[in-house]
Amino acid sequence: MRTTVFALCFLALQIGVARDAAAQWVGFVNGGFNSDVNDSRYPSLGGGAVFDLPGAWVSVGGQGDMFMSFPYVAGRGGVFAQGNLTRRRRIRPFGLAGIGWGVQDGPMVGGGLEVWGRGRFGLRVALEDYLVRLGGFDCARFGANITQAECDTRFHGGRARIVHQWSAKVGLGWR
Repeated sequence: MRTTVFALCFLALQIGVARDAAAQWVGFVNGGFNSDVNDSRYPSLGGGAVFDLPGAWVSVGGQGDMFMSFPYVAGRGGVFAQGNLTRRRRIRPFGLAGIGWGVQDGPMVGGGLEVWGRGRFGLRVALEDYLVRLGGFDCARFGANITQAECDTRFHGGRARIVHQWSAKVGLGWR
């Protein structure tokens, strides 16, 4: 219910805002794949909005993702800053930095590309990396069920480490 209300409010804002102000907003919907800390891959659907700050070199935005592994569905929300490598042009590469919360959350870095047609619609492609720090543990606590060699192979020897949760997204943008 909340997702439907949010989507309707966002759509009303897109339609109702004056043309000059609307040119500063970019809305998007996307689909793609995400990985988790176990290197499992899940399909996703998502969307969000980006607002260009004055000068259009920096943008801020928010997005939401929904992950599916039938019958399980989970989500992640996040906010980000986007550094645009060019100003408003038909092709605009960008870098991303932000933070997500929910499933597969954490600090995020990434980048992407927007390709715009002559009208209000374009293509938005993004590759994002959500970083997670996994704490270490003592492999001996597993007891006789696991050897040190197996712990080294399957669990990185119980050492603390940073894990990458990649998201690859392709979608439709509008302004």
